[in-house]
Amino acid sequence: MNVHTESLIAKIAEGTNKLHSRIDAQCAAIQRVRDIHAPMDAVMYAGKSQHVDLFCTGCGQDDGNWSIWPCPTIKALDEETP
Repeated sequence: MNVHTESLIAKIAEGTNKLHSRIDAQCAAIQRVRDIHAPMDAVMYAGKSQHVDLFCTGCGQDDGNWSIWPCPTIKALDEETP
């Protein structure tokens, strides 16, 4: 291998390591967002019956109510892009 090839391989390896670090950081950030917007069971009473709904632990409404889970944040994270 010549010096030019070795230099190119070293640059590619350095770039790959930086890219992996950025990917790891982004995955960790996404997980932190998911942890904030985790689902929470809530027992709802309607007359004599009850049922369980999921609400977002990170979202709330101005009127003090919870947002239904999955919230818009989780939907955006889970949305598949072409």
